[in-house]
Amino acid sequence: MLEKNLYFVLWILFLFSCRKQESVLFYKYQSNVEDELTSIHFTDEKNGIAVGGNTWKRGIKLSTSDGGNHWSRDSLYDKQLFALCKSSTPQEFFAAGIDQRLYQFSIQHSQISKFGDYAFYRGMTALKQNKIILVGGESFGTGYIHQLDPHTLAFSNLLSLPRELDVIVSFDSLRMIVAGWGILLSSEDGGQSWDSTFLHEHWRDLHTFDQESAVAVGINGSIIMTRDSGKNWAHLRKGNSIFVTDLPLRCIAFKNHLEGIAAGENGIVIKTRDGGKTWLELEDLPEINYLDIFIQGSSYWLCGSEGVIIRIEE
Repeated sequence: MLEKNLYFVLWILFLFSCRKQESVLFYKYQSNVEDELTSIHFTDEKNGIAVGGNTWKRGIKLSTSDGGNHWSRDSLYDKQLFALCKSSTPQEFFAAGIDQRLYQFSIQHSQISKFGDYAFYRGMTALKQNKIILVGGESFGTGYIHQLDPHTLAFSNLLSLPRELDVIVSFDSLRMIVAGWGILLSSEDGGQSWDSTFLHEHWRDLHTFDQESAVAVGINGSIIMTRDSGKNWAHLRKGNSIFVTDLPLRCIAFKNHLEGIAAGENGIVIKTRDGGKTWLELEDLPEINYLDIFIQGSSYWLCGSEGVIIRIEE
């Protein structure tokens, strides 16, 4: 009897460990860099920017004006950039990374402004013309949320806590969500006060896809969704579960409540068409660490280690 039960358990584990796979049409672009690319953003089908670098050695910006076919490179500073967001000005961006420097650039122009001594910024969002919110921290013991005026460089600390913070997204000038090590924070007053939700995962990325909804992804493969601006969260996929294979996921993007992809380390990219009830693993993609996803039109743009940029066609 014990032997039969053991075989049954092993069979169940085998069934849940099997990954459903699917081929996909994708294009790989020549970036002419070998550093990590940590964030990518397009303003339209032609114009895009990616940032990254080598942690303590250099920061870089790549730009394209022909839909990714050619990328030009600027070396900006001697430390890596991690955060990138759109400004309120058309085709202009803000970026940040290691050290308290604000990078302002368009496809053709770059400007760097120093506003403090040191911080490790991992995410940022521009709420309006004179307000940027930056989040970051180092290891698992330090986290902070900072506010910056990009014109005057006036700087203030909104929140400090003993947890690394990795990403921030905003719905409008008042409502935003922050995620990090074991915590999700939401604000409805522009960051003056925060409500917290503690969930066991290191949440690495967030993505909004309408005025109330967002998804978050964790490093162990958990995926959660909110439909009320971060007040409540429901699991779409549970990492660290006996019935789900752990996946080292780092980034996520949803087109709507049904369609989305998540990606992570060692070339893993998974897709759903039914709101996260089932996931398909995409085959034959470059086996690198994917660090960011951006949706432009019907395409998913992904970037990551080794300077890789790919576009997945849907």
